[in-house]
Amino acid sequence: MNQSAKNKSPFRSPFDNDLFATVFEELYEPLCRFCMTFIHQKDTAEDIVQEQFVYLWENWSRLSEIEAIKSYLYTSVRNKSLSYLVVP
Repeated sequence: MNQSAKNKSPFRSPFDNDLFATVFEELYEPLCRFCMTFIHQKDTAEDIVQEQFVYLWENWSRLSEIEAIKSYLYTSVRNKSLSYLVVP
């Protein structure tokens, strides 16, 4: 794979079920563990992570400015976790 293809955002292409499945399989559990460092409730952490994957699924084409899926997901899970802690 050449360097320009490597750096191309996957969001700039049409939705790819295989890519989404790979990202989900690789990041779901680590993101849940990461979320639990803030939330300390497994069910709630899983809900937050699932919501971010649903958002990713539904907004794939609108996320063209995102360069790194992993960083995007970790940041969004952190932000949602912190929001959950602030909002009663």
